[in-house]
Amino acid sequence: MNIGERIKSARQRKKLTQKQLSELSGVSKAVVFKYENNQAEPSATNLFQIAQTLDTTTDYLIGGRETFDKQMYDLSKMLIEQIPDEQKEALHVLYKALISANNLDKKFHQLMAIN
Repeated sequence: MNIGERIKSARQRKKLTQKQLSELSGVSKAVVFKYENNQAEPSATNLFQIAQTLDTTTDYLIGGRETFDKQMYDLSKMLIEQIPDEQKEALHVLYKALISANNLDKKFHQLMAIN
């Protein structure tokens, strides 16, 4: 499956039309059509906007790997909001250790700059 097919598949999973995806993502309908029909390659900005709108990742759209699951993010966020502050600090330490252990420091800082 290529980028266009993954965009189309993710859009259909969300039960959106090309027009709705266009309106929600800010990417023109003509351009969405071109992406889905492999007539053009999305820019990084458009790919990011489409991924956000479709509750998926650019990694998935590019290569088919769902490395970040929006549902998991939402669940994690909800759980973190419910735990006491001292446990939040422990999670912060754990996250930093995981980021460092997996050499993800640069990627993490790039992601934080986007948000």
